[in-house]
Amino acid sequence: MTIEKQLQSAESKLRASSSPRLDAEVLLAYVLRINRSSLLAHSDCEISICHFFIRPDKKMTYNEVILSLLSWTKFWWLIHRRRMGIPVAYLAHKKEFYGREFYVNKNVLIPRPETEILIQESIRLIRANQELNHVADVGTGSGCIAITLAYELPHINIIATEISKAALKVAQKNAQQHGTADRVTFLRGNLLEPVLAQQSSLANTLLIANLPYILPNEYMGDIAHEPRGALVGGKDGLKFYQELAEQVSRLSASDRPKTILLELHPPTVEGATALVRELLPNYVSSIQFDLSQKPRVLSLVRT
Repeated sequence: MTIEKQLQSAESKLRASSSPRLDAEVLLAYVLRINRSSLLAHSDCEISICHFFIRPDKKMTYNEVILSLLSWTKFWWLIHRRRMGIPVAYLAHKKEFYGREFYVNKNVLIPRPETEILIQESIRLIRANQELNHVADVGTGSGCIAITLAYELPHINIIATEISKAALKVAQKNAQQHGTADRVTFLRGNLLEPVLAQQSSLANTLLIANLPYILPNEYMGDIAHEPRGALVGGKDGLKFYQELAEQVSRLSASDRPKTILLELHPPTVEGATALVRELLPNYVSSIQFDLSQKPRVLSLVRT
């Protein structure tokens, strides 16, 4: 049976998914250890031939036949798990973010395209303001924000914090994989606490935070396979943003971060905006919208 026929069969079993064909392609490419482009370019090949670098002129050895059968078994096991709702990113252990692939597992939130606006806004702000020479990525998770900024802005000092030991291991693995381990300092602790333990002033720092912010009744469907602690932001979705704002408010006015970027959850925008205005009155706030025209980032600039 050809690759195309197998993909069609897998697609038919993933109808409940919002992207059944893409899911099947990503999982098969993962099993075969090739990229999707190569997979699609050889969609008319028999799976055993494609698996072993397309060698129609050679007979497969016994071991190669066994490996081929094992590959099919693994593929259909992954399709079964996808039907159970487990995200493709966890099954393939990778997710693209800002043009780069990041390793992910069940211990970290899967990076979302919506978060890329944080990268774009960070680059714009730092390039426009030479005083901003430090970045603090609070709640780094997979490390995708900190590592991407280390690539895009190699002259900036970057600190990334994470309270979860398991998540921090994923972030460090990604930093090693992308060659940025020497440019990102990872600290374990609650929000800003590990940063403040090392330095008393954040005056020239861009503070970035994509913290848990969904409401408890939204934790369902595919996202229920992601760590609850990385998604649910307390009863009102604002628990961690309030805690972060309180940490910043305890600093003297001149030692507070120059600029703060917070990823927003559209349903709690008003609450988040009111919260930071109350706790951080010396900041001017504005909202950035994502490609879907949803409020996505709350920008705070110290006056």
